[in-house]
Amino acid sequence: MNINNDIQSFCASVKAPVDAKPAWKVLKVMADLLELPGFHYSDSTQVLSEVSHQAHKDHEYDHSINLENNSNNIEVIWQQSPYSIDALLRHSSSLQNTALGKLNFAHMNAGTAKELKVKDTYLGVPVLIDNVADKCVFVNANHSTDGGKS
Repeated sequence: MNINNDIQSFCASVKAPVDAKPAWKVLKVMADLLELPGFHYSDSTQVLSEVSHQAHKDHEYDHSINLENNSNNIEVIWQQSPYSIDALLRHSSSLQNTALGKLNFAHMNAGTAKELKVKDTYLGVPVLIDNVADKCVFVNANHSTDGGKS
């Protein structure tokens, strides 16, 4: 299941090393040891079949967090590094340490920064003054540097 609630399935391209087991098998063994009901699978196709027949609900988000500053008619665009959002394939420390993995700036032009009255950080992300359109902020960040207090 990806972040858009789409079911994704794939086959292994190589054999697992030595004693490595798929996650579903590890969870099944743990459930069996703890005598938990509902873990009766004998292969991964049964897991996929059950998941595909379950109702999926949309995830809720915290409506109290306002990431747009509409009172100033400023358009804020947030983009995380692809290495921070793809937990299955790319969420490794070596990729996080690349230039793309370390991107963490709020890009805006000088006029927008003045209108927003920001100097160093915007929503907890360091500000970088460059050639962004007026009344636009492009935030390319993996995390706030100050907990979003700015």
